[in-house]
Amino acid sequence: MNNSRRLPSLRGLLLGVSVFALVIPLVAVLTQRIYDTYLLRQTERQLIAQSIVIGEHWREVFRQVRGKGGSDSIRPPGKTDQRYVPIEPVIDLTTRVLPPQPEVSEQAARFDPLVLEAGRRVEPLLERSQIFNLSAVRILDNRGCVVATTRGERGLCLGALPEVRSALNGAYSSRARQRISDEPKPAVTDLRRRGEVRIFTALTVKEGGRVLGIVRISRTSLDALTSLWLNRKGLIAVAGITATLLLGISLLSARAIASPLQRLTRRATAIADGEANGSKALGWAPHEVIVLGEAFDTMTQKLQERARYISEFASNVSHELKTPLTGIRGAAELLREKWTDMSDAQRARFLSNIDEDAK
Repeated sequence: MNNSRRLPSLRGLLLGVSVFALVIPLVAVLTQRIYDTYLLRQTERQLIAQSIVIGEHWREVFRQVRGKGGSDSIRPPGKTDQRYVPIEPVIDLTTRVLPPQPEVSEQAARFDPLVLEAGRRVEPLLERSQIFNLSAVRILDNRGCVVATTRGERGLCLGALPEVRSALNGAYSSRARQRISDEPKPAVTDLRRRGEVRIFTALTVKEGGRVLGIVRISRTSLDALTSLWLNRKGLIAVAGITATLLLGISLLSARAIASPLQRLTRRATAIADGEANGSKALGWAPHEVIVLGEAFDTMTQKLQERARYISEFASNVSHELKTPLTGIRGAAELLREKWTDMSDAQRARFLSNIDEDAK
């Protein structure tokens, strides 16, 4: 019996390789989906941060325009013991990418002059910040109509958009929409984004528990190619390490199957060349190879025992035949040389000896 360590069976190894080959495309698709969602959530997280800063700045400006100083608490009622009120992204793997934003033509008939003045004072900040973050910003009043914008849309009412409706009800909301652009995609090194999905967020600005306005920001999500390019050094290192590991695993797997078979072949060749015994150690081998080695050892042992038996039998037969054949030959020589000198009784005795030796 071999004392070699056993790997899983060849059937298991081959099945594992086949399953692995089938799973790789599925894992790649799922990984791409997860990574795309991660990029969308990162974009949404950036827009949330910008919305909070812009919203709080607009709230303070609005209070100043109305002649109110200081700041009231923005924490939700009933949660006075809660120090922070985080707003988390809501886009996940189940989010459906909507068609591009529909055209909006509804114009507000009138505005509160104080709200318009607050928007006028905040608008230069929005335009300056867009130079660096490329985000399109709109500040809406409590009806969903634009009072400050980076896109020249003042006066448009966006209350029919689903994210704006949710924000008017006091809940943060976001949507992912297809991006359609007449311009060619910028290079991966460009500040502008190449993605085909645009994220729209709507964050409620409150004062005294009531909706004061909404900050609606949109920006094209970072695409996978640009993200990979920005992280290319780390990815190259990871790809190199991964390729090395895969090569090592492939070599070990091939060796685990091929090496014991090669050792078994060398053992068979050595026995065929007349060596009494070959090395029986197969090392780390699959189950079937170890079973084959054990069957080969059993077969070799039985063949060697049979060969020894035949050799002993041939030796015994040769020894047993040698004596009577010698007697027959000697009697025949004497009869041939002394036939005329012998008596009938002597001839009969020698013939009788030949007959007995023959028997």
